[in-house]
Amino acid sequence: KEVRDVLAYLRVLANPEDTVPLRRILNVPKRGIGDRAEAMIDALSMREKISFPQALRRVDEAYGMAARSSNAVKRFNTLMEELRTIVESGAGPAVVLEAVLERTGYLAELQASTDP
Repeated sequence: KEVRDVLAYLRVLANPEDTVPLRRILNVPKRGIGDRAEAMIDALSMREKISFPQALRRVDEAYGMAARSSNAVKRFNTLMEELRTIVESGAGPAVVLEAVLERTGYLAELQASTDP
C-alpha cells in the first residue's frame, strides 16, 4: 500500500492531469478531504465539463462544500504546487521522493504507525 501511495504521488507530479492516482492521494495521509468533498469536486468537473484535476484547482466553485474541506483542498493544491516546483527545478529522484515523504506528512504517519 505504501509503495503504491508514493508512486501515485510521483505519477501526479509527472502528469498533473492523471485522475486515478490523484484520487488515490487526495486524502492520503488523512487531511480532511472526505468522500463528500471528492463527490462535490467531481460534480463541479461534470457541470463545468472540465477534468477532475482542473476542478480540484477551482474548489471555490464547488457548491455547498464545507469550509474545512475547501481549505483542506486548497492546502493540498499548494502542497502539490510546491512539490512540482521541486521537480521542475531539476532535482533528482531521491530528492523528489524525500520531499514527497516529508512534506506530505506520509513519513511521519508511517513512523507513528504501530502496523509492522
